[in-house]
Parts: sequence; C-alpha cells; structure tokens
Amino acid sequence: MIHPFDLGDFLLVYRLQKRGAWLDPCLALGGSELPAWIALSAPFRWWGRDVVTYVCNTAGGAVVQMRLRQGRPEADIAFLAPVPEDYSEEVEVLWDRLLAHCVQQAGGDQVQRLFASIPEDAQDLLSQFRRTGFVPYTREEVYFLGQPEHLAIPAGDYEVRPATGADGWSLQKLHAAITPRLVQQAEGLGGGPGDVQLPLAWESGRWDRLVLLRDGEASGLVLAQPGQSAHFLSFWGDFQDEAEVWTLLERGLAWLAMHPRRPVYGLVREYQSGVRSPLSEQGAQLLTTWSCLVKHTVVRAREPARRPWVAREARPEPSVPGAIPSRAVSNER
Repeated sequence: MIHPFDLGDFLLVYRLQKRGAWLDPCLALGGSELPAWIALSAPFRWWGRDVVTYVCNTAGGAVVQMRLRQGRPEADIAFLAPVPEDYSEEVEVLWDRLLAHCVQQAGGDQVQRLFASIPEDAQDLLSQFRRTGFVPYTREEVYFLGQPEHLAIPAGDYEVRPATGADGWSLQKLHAAITPRLVQQAEGLGGGPGDVQLPLAWESGRWDRLVLLRDGEASGLVLAQPGQSAHFLSFWGDFQDEAEVWTLLERGLAWLAMHPRRPVYGLVREYQSGVRSPLSEQGAQLLTTWSCLVKHTVVRAREPARRPWVAREARPEPSVPGAIPSRAVSNER
C-alpha cells in the first residue's frame, strides 16, 4: 500500500535512502539534505508544503519524493529508492506503482507537468520512466570545471552585472530566441505569441543571475548556484564570440568565490552549442549527460456537487396532448 510519509516510516526511508538516486544533477552532485530528514522535518519548515514523500512498505519497501514548484502547476520527482545495481522485476513493479501514484496524486492537486532528470547511462531507470509515460525533450551535459582559483579565464571587455527587474523583457526575448519550441512547450513556456515566460531558475531565488549586456540589452546570462558539496554554473545566450562566454565564466566563478570553496560544474543544454568550445578550451571535462523528461498529467476537474431533485408528486407534462393537470383531478374527486 502506498501512503504519504508518517513518523512510523522514518526508519524505512532512512534505510532506503542509501540505495536511492537523486533525479537532478544539482542534487546528485551538489549535495542535499538526506531524504529521511527532509520527509521528517518538512511539516515544520516554511517550504515543507512543497515537498511530498510517498512510501510503499511492501516487498522490501520503496520511496519517492516529489517537489512542487512554487507558483507553477509543475513538480519534480527528485528522489527514488531503491535503485539497485542489479535490476530486478520486483523493483520494476515497485517503480511502476510509485510513479503511477505520483502521477495520479499530481493530477488531483492540479499539477499539469511532472519533471525528472536521469543520467543517460542509467538505462534501466530511463526506460522505466519512459514506459510510465515520461518523454525526453532535451539533454543536459555536465562539465567539471575544477576549483575556481585554478582557472585563468581571459575576461573580455563586456558589461556584466546582477540581473534586475528591468531586465525582464530582454530576458524574455533572449529565452524565446535561444530555446527550441519543443523545449518551451514541454516546460509550459510556449503558450503562444505574446505569452513568453521565463524558466523557473531565471525568475526565482534558486540561482544568482548575472547578465551580459550588448547594446543595452541582455545577450547572455550565467546562473550561479552554490551547493553543499559543489557549485554550479549554467550559461544562456546567443553568444557571437567566445570572449562573451569567457567573460560570463570569469564573473560567475568570481561570484561563487564569495562562498565556501567547492568544485564547480557547468551545465550546458544540447542546444547551447556556443558554450562547449570555450569551456573545453579552459580545460572543462565532460562528465555525464542527463536526459530531461516530462510527463503531462490529466488534471482532475473540480465541479460543484449537484443535489438531486426529488419529485414529491407525479405531474404530467402540460405539453402532452390530453394530459389533465393534477389539480383538476383532485377537484373531480
């Protein structure tokens, strides 16, 4: 039986978290609180209502953790356990049940899209998600950049500053120009002309944002995210020369230098081809490629309950030829 996490499930989740997998490169490489502690402490934190943990305590047990995106009809499947080295039919059945339960519950909570990221070398897990209805819509490469102080980045003569609210329109145009239509539709950002939105990371506090300006408008963006075990940089732009990427890389590393020293990873989506060459010239090493998947749920409609009308007296329809009104019948009696 699958049910929401309660206090009695703590030991089971604690045991399974050592055999699970994070379904997000930043959580997998950057460090995160243990799933058991997240599930236990969620009700007492301001963000706790955005984290949902489901547990199955049959057949050895299984757990899945889902994170709702604030202000969006979207959620991420962030953690799944067990993920053993030896793939078994028993585990496949558990995954089927857990993922189907997540999809059903998400639809009931008006969540329209579920996301997950899976390393492409984890073929068993990737195939399982695809059988459950998750569809890959892009790929994300993870580069190891090393320690910031070990990198000598040539900075170009470009203006780079923290993003402000005044950059919203420029960032919208930048996003629409560099992002394939398929990706925009998968992420719910391509509703139609004049309905361009920004990705969640661009507009939330999850990442620090530095904008590169060209002719007074945003032409490039670096997103910096510090983590417990590692830091991350993500690059976006219609880069016209490598010096623009080098400038954003140098400024992004300088921004992360204000945090505790950690290894730095760069995230590059497959359609950001202008970023790969400058990173490789600086010694960045491609570690893994992650597949980004989405599942569109069937949102459960909420309609007001209709009270049935109870007929207290049989009355013939007046439009029926020869019908006698009930009042006339009672008078004849």
